[in-house]
Amino acid sequence: MRKGRSLTEDEDQWDPLWFRGNSYDAITSDGQTLCGLLLQRPDRYLEKLDGATGDSIRIGGHDSIPVANAGVNSLVIANGRAYYSVKSANRIGVINLTTVTQNRNITTLAGPSGMFALNDTHVLVCTGSQVVTLNVSNGKSAPLLTGMTAPAAVTRDAKGLLRG
Repeated sequence: MRKGRSLTEDEDQWDPLWFRGNSYDAITSDGQTLCGLLLQRPDRYLEKLDGATGDSIRIGGHDSIPVANAGVNSLVIANGRAYYSVKSANRIGVINLTTVTQNRNITTLAGPSGMFALNDTHVLVCTGSQVVTLNVSNGKSAPLLTGMTAPAAVTRDAKGLLRG
């Protein structure tokens, strides 16, 4: 692990805070927990990371957790759980980051891709021609933004406005 440095006021580009030899498909954080999806053919693994050093942190006694052998399209963390979308399998899975229990199919949506954790109980999911609000406790979804052309990502800005 090599430490980098952050951007200073008179520089015009970012330097990473740390470097890893691993290639992550996705890295996400909820402000408290940082996780990355690591591609190790033929499977993908979820790793919990130390944000200051980039070092792996054990999850429930494991170095990493197998997630899926299909392409994972998005990863978000909400309420101590990591949610991931698998577009090719039309599903969203979840891993409890404390107990390491996994449910590979909490709901079925047509081609879920980009996701955004709205709060502890709701995740926004890009699917088909819309963005839906997914209640992660019961797997039910409701359309939020419709009539879009294949949305792939959604987020919220500092003012609370949704951006796609």
